[in-house]
Amino acid sequence: MTVLGTITGNVVLVAFYSPRRLYPTVATFIAIMLLCLWLTICGSREPTPAGSRERFELFAFIRSFYLDPRLHRNFYWVLVTRLFGNMGIWSIFTFMLYYLQDVIGIRHPTSLLNGLLGVGVVLAIPASLLGARLADHHGVVPAVRVTSWIMAGAATGFVLLALHPNLLLVITVGLVFCAAYGTYQSVDWALALQVLPDDASAGKDMGIWQVSMVLPQILGPAATGWMLSWVKGFAGAGPAYVAAFVVAAVWFVLAAWLVSRIRIASRQHVSTGLVRRS
Repeated sequence: MTVLGTITGNVVLVAFYSPRRLYPTVATFIAIMLLCLWLTICGSREPTPAGSRERFELFAFIRSFYLDPRLHRNFYWVLVTRLFGNMGIWSIFTFMLYYLQDVIGIRHPTSLLNGLLGVGVVLAIPASLLGARLADHHGVVPAVRVTSWIMAGAATGFVLLALHPNLLLVITVGLVFCAAYGTYQSVDWALALQVLPDDASAGKDMGIWQVSMVLPQILGPAATGWMLSWVKGFAGAGPAYVAAFVVAAVWFVLAAWLVSRIRIASRQHVSTGLVRRS
C-alpha cells in the first residue's frame, strides 16, 4: 500500500498540480483519504470487547499511559531504538532532493529523485518479504540490527560521496538504503508486537509506539535543516551535508547497537515453558 500510495501521489501531482492551481490537487488527496477511511471503517469488523465497560475516569486514563520501565524494559528499548532509527531515516529522506542538487550537481533533480524513490519503493516489497522470512529463521532482533547497520552504512556512503560525487554510486547507495528501509519496516512491526506489555491494552501501547515514528518526522528534518543552514553559511554545501549525514549515520549506529539490549525468548523456549506449566 505504501508503494501504491507513492505511485498514486505522483500520478495526481503530474495530472493536476501547477503552482497556480493548488485546489484540484489538494481536493484529490482529500478525496483519496476519505475513500480509504470509508473502506477501513466499513471493511473492518472489530469484536465486541469482553466484560462490562467501566466508568471513564480522566486521571486513571492518563495514568494508564505510564508503564513501569523495570517491568517493561524491552518495550522501552524498542521505543528508543525506533526513535533513533527514524531520526536517521527522516534526516536523509527529507533532504535528498537538495543533496542531489547542491552536492552531486544535478541541475533538475526532481525527476531523478522521483525515479529513484519509485524504483526504491518497488524494491522494498521483496526486501520486506525477505526481512520477514529472515526474522522467522534468525529472530526479529538480529534482523532489526542488521538492517540498521545497513542503513548506517548507506548514510556513510552518502557522506563519502559528498566528498567525491559520483551519480551512479549515489543511485546504488540510494537503492540499497530503500531496500534496507523496507526490510526494517517489516521486522520493526514484528518486534513491536512481541514486546507489547499487555494484549488487552494493545491499542494504547501501539499508539505510544507510533509516537516514536511520528516524532522523528518532526525532529529529524528540523534538526538537520538547522544544521545544514548553519554549516553551509561558513563552510559551503559539501561540508554541510557531510556533517548532517554523519549525524544521520550516528542515529542508525545507536539504533543498531541498542537493539541488542532487547531480550526476547525464542519460540522453542516459550513452547517448552508452556508445556511445563500445563
